[in-house]
Amino acid sequence: SSDLRVQALIANLGILLPIPVAVLAIFLSKKYNKNKKITVIPHYNAPKGVNPLLAAYVYKKNVPNSAISAQIIQFAIDKYLKIKQLSKKDYELQKLEKDSPSENTEKKLYDALFETDENVSLKKLSTKFFSAVASLRSLVDKEAYDSEYFSRQQKKISNRYAVLSSIGLFVVFTTAALFIENATMSWFWGLLLSFLIMIIFAVSIDKRAKKGNELYYELEGLKMYINTAEKHRIEFHNDPKKYLGVFEKLLPYA
Repeated sequence: SSDLRVQALIANLGILLPIPVAVLAIFLSKKYNKNKKITVIPHYNAPKGVNPLLAAYVYKKNVPNSAISAQIIQFAIDKYLKIKQLSKKDYELQKLEKDSPSENTEKKLYDALFETDENVSLKKLSTKFFSAVASLRSLVDKEAYDSEYFSRQQKKISNRYAVLSSIGLFVVFTTAALFIENATMSWFWGLLLSFLIMIIFAVSIDKRAKKGNELYYELEGLKMYINTAEKHRIEFHNDPKKYLGVFEKLLPYA
């Protein structure tokens, strides 16, 4: 009968729900992802006033272990410490007679390195160091927002959609039995996919502010220069003293 057909249609209509939700996500993405693409041009210098930790956060949206290593190399360049090779796979950091860095995140890392001794083997770093690195990451995150490289407003929007969509997913999973009982599994899958789409949208919202976006493309330009600077590598090998300063400035960012 026509009534059964209508009921069957309503029962199976849910599978189409992700289509308008995907269209909505695209519309919202255009609304909230306002950062413009900037033409990448080679940059020959490291960004001023931006240490490797902050540069990594702006570029990658996190602080990977490679950024910690880069900051340690920066300490050596700035004469805060000396790096001595002990074996093929082990290095020792030797504290030099200089006050610890004044910049908040740098000081946190520097003090954590030399908390137990003034000569530290990288293989024997204490567990305290690794817990300090975890809190350092939070500190860099805070600095990125305080310095307006990232937007707290964008973060709020992202969190709002992520939380609401996660609650939606939880409700769908906890009421799965109702969908089975009423033969409306298409609505279960439709809602499930819809909330997943919204979570992906929430996570993909660009939290960089205009200032952060500009720094991101400046770092892309630096990457372009480093990747194509074969001529300068040859010059460095021919006259290392002359080009040592350039090499040192770029090494942590490379």
